[in-house]
Amino acid sequence: MLNFGQPPVALHYFVLVLISFAGVLQIAAAHYQLKSLSLLPRQRRPWLGSLLGSVLIVTAFAWFIVATPGMLRPGPAGLEIGVLFSTASLLALLICRFTAALIGD
Repeated sequence: MLNFGQPPVALHYFVLVLISFAGVLQIAAAHYQLKSLSLLPRQRRPWLGSLLGSVLIVTAFAWFIVATPGMLRPGPAGLEIGVLFSTASLLALLICRFTAALIGD
């Protein structure tokens, strides 16, 4: 049975992983010139994708720290963290792929 502890902390963790993983995907897409993952249309300057990814990661962590004052209290652990991380990562991948397909060059 899954026990996510405090629901706001679990939700904030989910959003943190979702946004920061999208940022990691943008850095990878810029570095390897993967148009199927890039949120920027027709990247001629790979540093823009890296900048976008870095901004997403820093913003996600800054938001999480500010929005989750109870982050040091007991919350999700073990399997719950794994479920949240896996689901958020998969959703970030799907969002990036879907958005890249909509932008399409």
